[in-house]
Amino acid sequence: MAKNILTSATELAQKIAAENGCYLYDAEYQKEGKNQVLRIYVDKDGGINIDECETVSRNISEALDQENLIQTAYHLEVSSPGAERKLSKEWHFEKVLGKKIEVSLYAPVDGTKNVIGTLEKFENNIIFLSVNGNPMEFSKDKVASSKLYFDITEALKTK
Repeated sequence: MAKNILTSATELAQKIAAENGCYLYDAEYQKEGKNQVLRIYVDKDGGINIDECETVSRNISEALDQENLIQTAYHLEVSSPGAERKLSKEWHFEKVLGKKIEVSLYAPVDGTKNVIGTLEKFENNIIFLSVNGNPMEFSKDKVASSKLYFDITEALKTK
């Protein structure tokens, strides 16, 4: 049932995001404590601001109420995916080629479970990184999570 809700809510959110000049980055529907939470992440080229998130949130909320999609109480959260956005879909990786990412592994490789490197390629569910000039590759099924890496000190240097 939760999967059907997520699928329907995702389709609805994609349409509404596009109508508002942005795109759906990701969506989650899960139980947190006693509450059900529908979390929608939207973005656009150049970044999205809080006013745009608020507009999309209001429109999604109205559409969900009209469709009567979720029968139980829930919380709706609409936000940007953030600077350290989760990378889970193939197009997420393609969008950040050439940028630093952090890969968390299920089992250690060379004594570490967290690897930070520049994403060189993502192909056939293999993540290809350059780590301090050395090539590394990880099968996505060995990766617990991956995200865009944000280093505040590097960001401050460019300002």
